[in-house]
Amino acid sequence: MSPFACLHFSNHAQLVLKDYPTKPAGFVVVNSGCLKWKQNEQQHEVTPNQFTFLSTDHLTATIDFDSVFEATLLLIDYEVLLSFASSPCEAPSYQSICRFEAHPFEHQLIATLTASNELAECKPDVQIALMNAFLSYMTDKYPSLSDAIQKVTQVSFTEKVSLFMEARLDKEQSLPMLAEHLQVSVTTVKRRLAEEGLSFTEMLKKKRIYKGATILRAGRTSITEIAPLCGFSSATQFTNAFKSIYGCTPKIFRRERRTP
Repeated sequence: MSPFACLHFSNHAQLVLKDYPTKPAGFVVVNSGCLKWKQNEQQHEVTPNQFTFLSTDHLTATIDFDSVFEATLLLIDYEVLLSFASSPCEAPSYQSICRFEAHPFEHQLIATLTASNELAECKPDVQIALMNAFLSYMTDKYPSLSDAIQKVTQVSFTEKVSLFMEARLDKEQSLPMLAEHLQVSVTTVKRRLAEEGLSFTEMLKKKRIYKGATILRAGRTSITEIAPLCGFSSATQFTNAFKSIYGCTPKIFRRERRTP
């Protein structure tokens, strides 16, 4: 899975971010026109030769699509951002906006990232190295960016569990793997989830099935192909789990609920 997504949008083509739950924020680069949004009751704007760092909440709720613009969004994975957040011992300023002038070097870095995301032959580990280099450069040059990253990566325990699961739904997952990732014991994970009426097994099952439902709605990918994408070893296993959640087979679900 790529550590970031490159999305092009405009006042005519709005953003749809529901398929990127593990990517809480990113950089918006304006290619033409003027992108406007409201934050803390203040109007902000970004024009060509500028770019900004925004959370997905702001991207989906506050952008003014009546303004005329074309823009590119580099939406970054939570785990990639996490290592560039301010140290907990620091007192982050959490300034309301991180807007930057795009100098030629920044333009080149962003262009390289965009190209790497759009080339099928560019491997995820190369993309991770490129994004880490970009974030290292940006947080060194603009310390306030680290504060902004810390703000968007401060999530609850349950949200951290969700992010871990969603980032690797097509791979094997286990409680010990999750506990190691969160740097707590398996017992602690069970207890913290139980406090909210949740269990690891049920959460993972539902997330995998919901991903399957999204794929079913989106097109005509076969059940055999969908199963491994959602972490199931066979189409039969996927179908049985799907029926336990939706009360019908994937085939019936797609026929009755698939969006045009």
